[in-house]
Amino acid sequence: LRHMIDLAHSLGMRVSILPFLALSQDPTHYWTQIGTAFTTEEQWRAWFTSYRQIIVQYATFAQDAGADMFFIGQELSSTTHRAADWRRIAQEVRQVYKGRIIYEALNSTGGGGTGAGASPPFGEEQRITWWDAVDYIGVM
Repeated sequence: LRHMIDLAHSLGMRVSILPFLALSQDPTHYWTQIGTAFTTEEQWRAWFTSYRQIIVQYATFAQDAGADMFFIGQELSSTTHRAADWRRIAQEVRQVYKGRIIYEALNSTGGGGTGAGASPPFGEEQRITWWDAVDYIGVM
């Protein structure tokens, strides 16, 4: 990855890094459903602790590699109602990454939810209350 970033920069290109979640051990569910089955605060804390650790690790890499922009998340629509947790992620990323940060939401087009009791994935950009914690708003 570092080689590709260096190559892109040598060609005058800018680079953004977007860590992407996939549930390889559970192909019947999607990343947009993370948290929909959580029933306790402990489950939320455990997930966000784990996510923060990995996203800060990638942000550190992005800083070291000279990436021009870093995505703190993408389409995690069942988690973004937890504004304090996302603000903490943005804050911790900013401690190690000095470039611009972005979160990419699912847009209002499309339809349907992700199952019984799940938050609908679409329209995420309208439900996020912590947009001020990032530099750019991404909408997919």
